[in-house]
Amino acid sequence: MKLSEITSQLHSLKSHINATYLLTPQNLKIEKSNFLANKIVNPQLIYPEIPQEILTTKFVQTKELLKQNFSEEITEKIIFNKLKELELKLIMLLARDNQEYSNISLKLYQCDYDTKTLNQAKQDAKISADFSAKDTATPEKARQIINQYFLDNQIPNWHAEISDLHDFYFRIQAAENVILISREVNWDFCDLDCVMAHEIDGHIFRAINMKNQNDPLFSKPLPFYIKTEEGLASFLGDYLSTTSLVSRKHHALKYLAGKLAQTSSFREVFEFFCDHGFTKELAFRRTFRLKRGISDTSLPGVYGHEAMYYEGMLEVKNYLENGGDLKALYAGKAGIDDLSNVPISKEIMIPQRLIKRENKY
Repeated sequence: MKLSEITSQLHSLKSHINATYLLTPQNLKIEKSNFLANKIVNPQLIYPEIPQEILTTKFVQTKELLKQNFSEEITEKIIFNKLKELELKLIMLLARDNQEYSNISLKLYQCDYDTKTLNQAKQDAKISADFSAKDTATPEKARQIINQYFLDNQIPNWHAEISDLHDFYFRIQAAENVILISREVNWDFCDLDCVMAHEIDGHIFRAINMKNQNDPLFSKPLPFYIKTEEGLASFLGDYLSTTSLVSRKHHALKYLAGKLAQTSSFREVFEFFCDHGFTKELAFRRTFRLKRGISDTSLPGVYGHEAMYYEGMLEVKNYLENGGDLKALYAGKAGIDDLSNVPISKEIMIPQRLIKRENKY
């Protein structure tokens, strides 16, 4: 089969897979209210029905494509890894609420929980910073400031909107050039500068550079890019923002809580956060995101996407401290292992806070 045919089929297979929708509970608000009022021990979350037949068909077709002969040429390696990534995502979604869901999600999002990183997280978890309101911006004020930040950084086609959804605080919708701000936004672990460091200087700058790539292969996210993507965004907030210390402590504790979640219930993880200074609102939100995709949250398990931020952050920090190419890091949406393969255009956007950091060395 020609590579163009495989690419076309891959694009078709990836379409109409809305993982965010399938992993968003329909009763989160009421379960949160009941949990915080101590009416229930562990939330029982109701998710949209998994389209088993559709996803199974896509999985079988993906497996067939993976049987094709792929060379070591970079384009073919990327297509092969995109198929492997899709295969894992389909297995994860089909395994939602089953025992393998947790392990597959950790593999998909490359969360290893290695001893060295766990030890570093334990050190950062001891940072002397408290979890209390770090900002007073209302959602509307945050929207205004973020929109001004776009203008100041010459990003005119992006804007912020306020959302009534409540399974996140901030969410990037790259296809629409929008950053959503939940009306339930919480400032206990960061301020607005930290948010802009993470969401705009991390995710959006990278998205703009990616879309400006001439080669269609690199104008879309490369496979297994998420860990580096969230790691870069977290590094910017954890080391180069006005609330960097509390942000780093927050990510370290979330990482350790994810390790705990592998063998513990929602209530136990929630209590871990509270015991380490999280407000109940923040503790609930972080516990839910670690338990995302699990209906009966009394059961052990963790959602790998939420667990891997701290690991990714340390990988990006190590990359930069060992002379990693800043332009390569921002050229597109790629994991650290793929950065050398991404073309670097002459006009590339890099946030000022990172340029200032580079100039110090």
